[in-house]
Amino acid sequence: MALAACGAKGGGTSPKPQIAEGVLGLYSFSEHVPTNRGQFVSLEGEFTVLGDSVTVRTQTSSCLYNLLTTRGSAINYDCGDVSFAFDRFDPVHRATYRMKVRFTEQRQVCAQYATDAGGRQRCVSYKTDFVETEAIRTGRLNPRRGG
Repeated sequence: MALAACGAKGGGTSPKPQIAEGVLGLYSFSEHVPTNRGQFVSLEGEFTVLGDSVTVRTQTSSCLYNLLTTRGSAINYDCGDVSFAFDRFDPVHRATYRMKVRFTEQRQVCAQYATDAGGRQRCVSYKTDFVETEAIRTGRLNPRRGG
């Protein structure tokens, strides 16, 4: 589990971002992220909204707070092949994910070539190959209160 503080360290003069009290608590999410041609992969986990921070965990990997997150921008976590961004003022309704998905694609490739009368090579038969592909999918989380 990772923890990200939203406020400035060391008592600066800028006001500390304040998460609305009505959204404090534990939320779970279960998304179906599209991979390719009607196929999906599950993205499940939970996050907790505290007074000035958010924690997140997924069922598939540990999550690390992204140290490159800057004050005033979203609270970011890296969790293996998925990353999350939580808005500092409304982390429940403005939470997004970015996920690397893998899937297999079918491709037709030439299985046999022949040379025609003009000396040009032509494909005379094809076969289907399966190729592993990666893509990035993004979306908004649809959290439910409670775990």
